[in-house]
Amino acid sequence: MGVPPRTVSRLQGGLGCIWHHWKKPERRRKNLIRLGIEQGQAYAWSRSRMGGWANAQSPILGTTITVERLRKRAYIPLLELYNQLKPNTVLFSMT
Repeated sequence: MGVPPRTVSRLQGGLGCIWHHWKKPERRRKNLIRLGIEQGQAYAWSRSRMGGWANAQSPILGTTITVERLRKRAYIPLLELYNQLKPNTVLFSMT
C-alpha cells in the first residue's frame, strides 16, 4: 500500500521546518531580508504569530524560499523523491 501523491504534496510544505529553525523573530527578519524582502515587510512577517505550517502555506515563505532555491541547496522535493521511490506493484491489498 502506497501513500497517495496528494498526501505527499501536502507534506511538501516542509518549509515550516525552516521557519522553526530560525526560532527568534530577529533571526527570521534577518533571513527574510537576505532572501530579498524589504525591511518593513520582513519585520512584519517575522513577527507573525502563525505557526510553521501556516507560514509555509502563506506568501511569507512561498515567495522567498522557492523549490529552485531549495534545489540549489541540494534539497530534493518530497513529491519528486516519492515518484522515484514508489513501488510499481501493490505489496498489500486492502481486501
